[in-house]
Parts: sequence; structure tokens; C-alpha cells
Amino acid sequence: MILDHDGGQRSFNAIAANLGLPPRTLRRRLTTEGTSFREIRARVLSEAAIAMLQAGNINHETIATKLGLSDAANFRQAFRRWTGQSTQAFTRPPSRASGRKKPCQDLHTA
Repeated sequence: MILDHDGGQRSFNAIAANLGLPPRTLRRRLTTEGTSFREIRARVLSEAAIAMLQAGNINHETIATKLGLSDAANFRQAFRRWTGQSTQAFTRPPSRASGRKKPCQDLHTA
């Protein structure tokens, strides 16, 4: 996908030109497909952000720069909008105190 090559930082007009389409034609075709440049760009950026967070040892400021965002605060806000959760919640390991029973606990309650 064209957006994948530049982290989603290309403009809509540049993408249309790369595809050899007038911008209005590209917009119309995306609408026909039930999507928009903004939705595709958000998906590409969120997938890149998730991959970088999962890889670890990369700070929010660096991720923001790689995604073309102005700073870490804007990255965290965008990440929450894309995923519905904070970067901290996303990277936090699952809690063992979630009310689940220990594997052998069922055997002794019968």
C-alpha cells in the first residue's frame, strides 16, 4: 500500500498523483468503497504505532516523530482515538489479580 512506505505522511493529492488519478476521482472511489483517505491514514498510523509499542524500547517522542506527529502528547491522544485505550494500558501486562481462579482451585471445592 502506498501509505505504508512513508508512515502515512503523504498528502492526499500526492497519493492521487502517484496513482495517476485526479484527487476528485480518488475521493469518489474511496467513497464508493465506504472509506476515506482519513480513515485509511488513521489505520496505517495506528498499525505502525502498535507495532512500535509492541517492539518495545522506543519512546513516545520517537514514535510521534516517525508517525509525523508534533510531539508525544499528540501521539498519546491520537493513539487513544485510534484504539480506545491509552498507550500505558496497551503496553501494561495483563493483571493476574483479575478474579480468575487458580488452575487447581476447582479441584478442592467439590
